[in-house]
Amino acid sequence: MFGAGDLKSDNPYGLSESEKVVFANKKATLENRRQIKALKVKIDDLQESLEGLRSVVVSLSEKMGKTGAKLHALDTRPQSDTTTEINALKEEIAAQKAQNEKILKALRKLTMMVESINSDYVSQSELAGLKKKVKSKPTSKKSVSKSNKALLKDAIKYYRAKKYQKAIPLFEMLAEQNYKRATSNYYLGEMAYYQKRYADAIDYFKESASLYDKASYMPTLLLHTALSFKKLGDAENAKRFLEAIVATYPDTAQAKMAKKYI
Repeated sequence: MFGAGDLKSDNPYGLSESEKVVFANKKATLENRRQIKALKVKIDDLQESLEGLRSVVVSLSEKMGKTGAKLHALDTRPQSDTTTEINALKEEIAAQKAQNEKILKALRKLTMMVESINSDYVSQSELAGLKKKVKSKPTSKKSVSKSNKALLKDAIKYYRAKKYQKAIPLFEMLAEQNYKRATSNYYLGEMAYYQKRYADAIDYFKESASLYDKASYMPTLLLHTALSFKKLGDAENAKRFLEAIVATYPDTAQAKMAKKYI
């Protein structure tokens, strides 16, 4: 979709300075989330290993207890009859103690690793929170709302000028921030439709309609959904949506067009 020159540019979407800041903040937040998720997985793996080592230590301790009991029982018998068995049991106990000490050493080391990673995880979580507070300049709900409203206005302006490469990332950010999600998904669907990404268009239209099905753009949304199905070779679903337009919005230009395809 983009030329070679655009791909090499430091600003491939052609965003304004304020939009680049918002986009960069979003990327930083996503990177922090990925790092935190990776740390969580690492902690879970280490804790699983810890539990395994603990069970081994318990098993060895039980085994040493049984061996000790055998040794005590032999002590009550005549020494001439038990010397060989006692020596063998003593060697077994010594070997078990050595093995147990190795496992306990590994267990202590692993515990320190988990504590270190947990500390790192907390610090990264706090750091992500601090970054978010520092970068989020608006101090009230009203100012945040104005910022999103301005971004939506810019996104629609880019859409109407057919500058989809600028409009798409803005609508995606707005949808992720849960601001006018139905509207943002509708416009994302429209751009996917005009770019002949029909499967993507259907997904966006479906999300938009599920969020708010009384919008003024619903006739267009349904028509382009139907035509997307038609382009994908799904005649049955295409017909179902075309008939829905005619039945639900009979006096619209979209209904007149739908009749041509039925």
